[in-house]
Amino acid sequence: MPRNPAQRLARHVAAVVGNAVLSRAAEDVAGGFSFAAWKRSHCPCCGGSPDLALATDKRRSLICWRCDTVWRTPQLGCLGCGADSPPTLVRVASPYGYELTICNSCGRYLKERRGAPAHSLIVERALTAGLDEAAEQRGLRV
Repeated sequence: MPRNPAQRLARHVAAVVGNAVLSRAAEDVAGGFSFAAWKRSHCPCCGGSPDLALATDKRRSLICWRCDTVWRTPQLGCLGCGADSPPTLVRVASPYGYELTICNSCGRYLKERRGAPAHSLIVERALTAGLDEAAEQRGLRV
């Protein structure tokens, strides 16, 4: 992440515009297609990493940061190495209903919430941008 505030803002704006374009393309590609058989941790439409997860006690849905595609994963722990218990996998609560799930083994993080998003994905990402910044400053990656 750039240290210069103008460059940081420009990067966020480019990400929002790129996300809108890819989201529309992913809707066209995935229309009427089921991702039920997809078991990988990267996006079935564009290959991007998930930045958000929606979880229940039994399953977890991942949301791609690039194109907003949603797919289920059977994996409840770290998407990188599979760690699933403390102290390797740590969950830090945030004021917006998200937990920052951090893997101390492989250095990955994911923003996770119970249930459905409270707002549109663009708003959810804006509300949790501070979590991304804190994680990136500590050398973690999505």
